[in-house]
Amino acid sequence: MTNIRVIFTSLIAGLLCITVHAQTEELIAEVYKDSNITVRAGVINLENRIVHFGEVLPLVVRVTYNSSEVRLQEMDADFFTASWTEQMGVYLLDTQSTTLTGASDSIQEQRDVYRFQILACPEGAVLCKGSRRYEIPEFTLQYQIIDEAGNELSAESVQFSTWPTDIMIASVIPLGEEGELNTFPTYFPTGAFPNPLTGVSYRQPSAGLIAGGLFLLLGGIFMSPFSFFKRKGFAVTEKTRWEEVLENLKSGDIGAEDQYLDALRKCLVWYCVDTLKIDPYYWLKHEEEVSGEVHKSTGEYAEVKSLFIDLLHSPSGEGDVLLERLTGVIADAR
Repeated sequence: MTNIRVIFTSLIAGLLCITVHAQTEELIAEVYKDSNITVRAGVINLENRIVHFGEVLPLVVRVTYNSSEVRLQEMDADFFTASWTEQMGVYLLDTQSTTLTGASDSIQEQRDVYRFQILACPEGAVLCKGSRRYEIPEFTLQYQIIDEAGNELSAESVQFSTWPTDIMIASVIPLGEEGELNTFPTYFPTGAFPNPLTGVSYRQPSAGLIAGGLFLLLGGIFMSPFSFFKRKGFAVTEKTRWEEVLENLKSGDIGAEDQYLDALRKCLVWYCVDTLKIDPYYWLKHEEEVSGEVHKSTGEYAEVKSLFIDLLHSPSGEGDVLLERLTGVIADAR
């Protein structure tokens, strides 16, 4: 009885897997067909949802052919990147290929899945306005007609488009009226620090607490021998956050290069926001998005902008040079 239950459960699970697989495959449209091959291709799991930057999306390509008459090209990562390059904002993560045999051993279906992410604006733009529409390019598939011995008789090349033909990426952060990025304080009102803790307000404080507080306050003032005679040289100035990071950089305690470059970027951004009162990310905007305002990217801020752009690229092996440039722009501003 137990064996029958196990067999029955296995059959039900297998039928469910086949059903789910069939439903998923039905969403992939046939995009090309000739006397030798049939191609189905599409980006799946896009129905009834909003797609954002960085989400992993699967492009599925299924090719059905007679393996005794047709030899397909290698459909590896190069097949994907040859048509959909990183310059178009798309980055390939990995590929997976499986071969399925049909009713006849010679009829095969090759199924390739390309998992990718959209991480940049179309055509390599620095800043995108509003929603982003990415057109999926045509893919080129090459195959050979072979004889019974496997010798090539002819070479064929076909182009096909996937379904859907484009992907819309929604904005993650709110933009300005003209589709431009807002200033740094708009998104980080506390300057990237956590929000202050809320306190409890007592509307009717105890008279004893008030008297005790005044006693401690006055007592502390009169008991301090330097309360009214502090000299200017003894004044303690609290370091700003960018000064603390700068001291840490100069101390040489940061060994890893990625952490070192991150600390350089953090120091410069905080210096711009806290001391210069400017938003360095303002410099990433397109010319047409400035709306006639005066650029803070020339004159006295030219070197600061140049250093900021260089740090965004995380140049390898230039940590000491970048630190020297950072200390230089800070010294010049003083």
